[in-house]
Amino acid sequence: MTLTQPARNALEAISVAGQMNKKLKDRIHREWQACIACDPAVLSGLFAAAVARLSTVENEKQALETALFLNLLNSDSFLPARFSKEQRSLMLSTHHHGLSEAIFQLLVMQESETKGLSSQYLQELLEPALTLYFYHGSSSHSPEVLASVAVLCVKFFTLFPECHNNLLLSLLAHHTQPPQAYADVLLAGVRHHSDFGVAHALAFDMFSKYAERDDPEHKHALATMKLCVPYVGAEEGIEHQHFFSVVFWSPLGISFLTQAQRVEEKQKRLALIKCKKIKAEYKAELDELTQHFDVVVAREWLHAVKRVAVSKPTFNVLLLLVKSFPSETDVLKKLRDDVVAYRDRPKQFALPKRPKSDIKDFALKLAVIEQLMYRQNVLSPKFDIHAFAAEYDKRQIDITSDGYEIIPEAQKYFRNLTISPEQLAQVTELYFDCGLGGGASVYQQMWPFWDPGCGDEVIAVTTKAAADLQQLPNLKKVVGLEHFSPPVSVCRALVKHGVEQVEDN
Repeated sequence: MTLTQPARNALEAISVAGQMNKKLKDRIHREWQACIACDPAVLSGLFAAAVARLSTVENEKQALETALFLNLLNSDSFLPARFSKEQRSLMLSTHHHGLSEAIFQLLVMQESETKGLSSQYLQELLEPALTLYFYHGSSSHSPEVLASVAVLCVKFFTLFPECHNNLLLSLLAHHTQPPQAYADVLLAGVRHHSDFGVAHALAFDMFSKYAERDDPEHKHALATMKLCVPYVGAEEGIEHQHFFSVVFWSPLGISFLTQAQRVEEKQKRLALIKCKKIKAEYKAELDELTQHFDVVVAREWLHAVKRVAVSKPTFNVLLLLVKSFPSETDVLKKLRDDVVAYRDRPKQFALPKRPKSDIKDFALKLAVIEQLMYRQNVLSPKFDIHAFAAEYDKRQIDITSDGYEIIPEAQKYFRNLTISPEQLAQVTELYFDCGLGGGASVYQQMWPFWDPGCGDEVIAVTTKAAADLQQLPNLKKVVGLEHFSPPVSVCRALVKHGVEQVEDN
């Protein structure tokens, strides 16, 4: 096949350099970007070159050069801004047959252990070849293409279980049967007994504190583990304790090593670290392990209990393990019992049910809560988002990441909060703080990183507020309402009830 000029130029530059550096990468990307801006079909020519090179690799030098070329393609930084992923996906799908066949033949070479490229070079070729589909594939445009790629990824991880490429792991979600794909990969990784490989990476995506509720690995955790359980046992080559350690305990942050073993392990890692900041952090952890080992173990256990408590899939997997492995249940049962006790403990901020008689307009209700809870201190308990997040057990609320939007559970707490007629009667003045007064506490609790100076808006007052005024018999003044887009009907109702309206300037 005759290569296009941009592809030929890139391969010649790679061949001369023998390796990739930022200067060379940027130069090639600039050339590609200019060519694609003039003719989008140039990208298709680059994909064609990738297929041609993969199909004809015969030695290690060609393998290295092809791998570097593929890595250059695994980016969208060289593409014009107007070039959508759907366009790229369409172009890549026209080369899918040839590309997938080339990948398959390389996988067969590794599986059959035929003479040719070493495992190292095969992995260096296959990883970037499959990763092309992460950067340029689209499930909305070509789901059948990504489904077939997911099958190839399962094969890849089965043959290279020490690899923990998270980009390729994400492609498994496109498999026609994701739980089966995850189970196959998980079992292959566990059998390999690597210090850190695909089994560890996948298990962390399933069960660790970083697993999100909507992540496919997490959602399919129970179905995946049901497929794995029958293969755990000495006769299947997977020892119980090793399986539990890799797949369940490690993602939860639990270690059953002795103090001496953990100290030795931490010392070995510390010796390899060059960065002073990270070295200091590891040194502090080492000191704590040495001086306060029991405290560390207790803290790790509590963190695991909290994690399982807020994750329904993880808790269901725990119940499955307790049922499936009677001989291993002592520690599993303790975890289960501690999780149940944690869930059942008294809560300071239990989510209330919506009261029958209530202020219907949410913006007005927030202003009332601000006045009674944070100004007059007559509505208790005083809501604190950090305490609420710590005791909430339906999901893990991470204020650091969730706090840039309204936290739904905090919003629900305020929306459903009961305010008695006696408390409402104590409201004589309301301040609608849009940020000019330093920001309402109720907003900062519901939306921790709310920043009106950066464009974060307030919740607008609606027409419902006009009728709600009847529940505030002693209200005499409102300040700052003009910043909450009040309807004319609400302003008229305030006048009718004799409430003074003062601008917040």
